[in-house]
Amino acid sequence: MSRMTDELVLRKSIVVACPAEHAFRVFTERMNDWWPFEGHSIFAGNAAVVWERHVGGRVFERSDDGEEGLWGTITAWDPPRSFAMTWHPGRGEETAQELAVTFTAEARSTRVDLVHTGWDRHWRTEAYFT
Repeated sequence: MSRMTDELVLRKSIVVACPAEHAFRVFTERMNDWWPFEGHSIFAGNAAVVWERHVGGRVFERSDDGEEGLWGTITAWDPPRSFAMTWHPGRGEETAQELAVTFTAEARSTRVDLVHTGWDRHWRTEAYFT
């Protein structure tokens, strides 16, 4: 296999028609309302995303029967401006990527910028290729 020389960085921006405070709360407190659980869940069936809203806090999925699956750990927490976290839903921490999200007020809207890095840690594990 060839070695990747350029880091893959996923960037996504969207403008939402609400204040930054509201956008931040919806993203971190109401993820169950917008996250596409079908195909993007650790557990089959209904689940909930729980945020421990502080640096060092966990972001995890809780199944209907109370089982928990770690998505990542919060590494920066600055509501309503930004947060950052590791990202390895249902995988070992050695595969963790980094996710950073900022919320920038623009007139009566908010620009939400997401930057997702560290893909090489996920792809270089044997589990990805098995």
